[in-house]
Amino acid sequence: MFWKVEINIPLLDAITQIPKYAKFLKELYIHKRKKMKGGVELEGVMSTLTKNEVVARSHKTLPKKRRDPRIFSVPCTIGEFTFVNAMLDLGASINVIPTSIYKSLNFCDLEPIGMTIQLANKSIVQPLGVLEDLVVQINELIFPTDFYVLDMEDKTSGKESTLILGRPFLMTARTKIDVHARTLLMEFGDNLEKKLLQVLRQHKKALGWRLLDLPRINPSICMHKILMKEEACPIRKQQKRMNLTILDVVKKEVMKLLAAGIIYPISDSQWVSPIKINHVTRKDHFPLPFIDQVLEKLVGKSHYCFLDGFSIYMQIHIAPEDQHKTTFTCPFGTFAYTCMLFGLCNAPSTFQCCMTNIFSDLLQDCMEVFMDDFIVYTTSFDACLENLSRVLTRYINTNLVVNFEKCHFMVIEGIVLGHLVSNRGIEVDKSKIDIITSLPNPAFVWEVRSFLGHVGFYRRCIKNLSKITLPLSKLLQKDEDFNFD
Repeated sequence: MFWKVEINIPLLDAITQIPKYAKFLKELYIHKRKKMKGGVELEGVMSTLTKNEVVARSHKTLPKKRRDPRIFSVPCTIGEFTFVNAMLDLGASINVIPTSIYKSLNFCDLEPIGMTIQLANKSIVQPLGVLEDLVVQINELIFPTDFYVLDMEDKTSGKESTLILGRPFLMTARTKIDVHARTLLMEFGDNLEKKLLQVLRQHKKALGWRLLDLPRINPSICMHKILMKEEACPIRKQQKRMNLTILDVVKKEVMKLLAAGIIYPISDSQWVSPIKINHVTRKDHFPLPFIDQVLEKLVGKSHYCFLDGFSIYMQIHIAPEDQHKTTFTCPFGTFAYTCMLFGLCNAPSTFQCCMTNIFSDLLQDCMEVFMDDFIVYTTSFDACLENLSRVLTRYINTNLVVNFEKCHFMVIEGIVLGHLVSNRGIEVDKSKIDIITSLPNPAFVWEVRSFLGHVGFYRRCIKNLSKITLPLSKLLQKDEDFNFD
């Protein structure tokens, strides 16, 4: 009777009114979802598995249980000391060295730090300080590392297992650990450090570690002369009594300078006062570079190398006819200097003139020299590496030596003459700001003058500094009442 009947109702009503149809749709949806999910797994995860792993999954086999592989450790060297088993700890957010090891290794002074550290046992400890930029060597790889010194009990028999290398070190070394194979891989990024090490090995004669490594500049290139005023007369100063607490220190220093050939015994000299001799020395007015010009030249570069001369003044000879003028006496004898010493009149001018002559073709092109600070700069890694090679080659040709432990190679920023320079521009050194902010309120005129001197050093970084400091400047006037409040 009815050939064709069409009923238009909503799908939800059809599902609720026809149970069999609802069951059919549910089974169809679930079956389609499983099929799609299986396809994704086959194309995504399963395609990356090996044939053996696919077979293993198909038979529903499980991997074999393994035991605890114990801690991961590596042998490393810091300075002259070797740690056989330095622990690698992914759970540590810092690198740790115990106080006992810090004292035994005779490291430099600690940088104070105001922070607390929570140990694995939930206890809270206060670190004694931080050792910054310690060089950690693992095989042929060298990494700069900051260590926090903790006063914790050392229950081990040796110092090799108490060194903890945490996540910062693992990140620096790009460490990859394979727990199953018990292997780890440390690598340099893009072989850049390998290129740097190759350049340093090629110029190892320019790298110094101790006073005995100083060959000193050829006198034909540069030599310091002590020219006296016309009315100058010889000065002889009597030896003073020395405090017993520093007697051993003086003896060690004298023996060290003697062994390096920096001083020599002298039987008689009319000049026995290296300090008072400065008052009768003719001044050399060789100009030093302007700090602002040096900083502006370094701004906006991508890579820097900061080189520090090894006892750089002592690498310049004193003219033989003037050496007796540097005579000094001590309980261990009478000696004179063969090389230029710090504090000697005209020493900065002689040094700056010497460095200008040696690096004349490189200055303001790829490097800057201010006193004993040498800065190599450029806009790319490879170019900076090439410039570093040129500078170190010049070092070798002139018998100059840098202090390798104080040098920083291929960095993106650094402190120069109290300022932080980078591709961002010129910024203040925050450590200097901390010193200024910690100064007490001035109670005397000379303290106001000292404070203004500290602040004035960063005048280029402070807008309207003269207006800000005007009330303090008025306190320096002669007839002004001192009222700091």
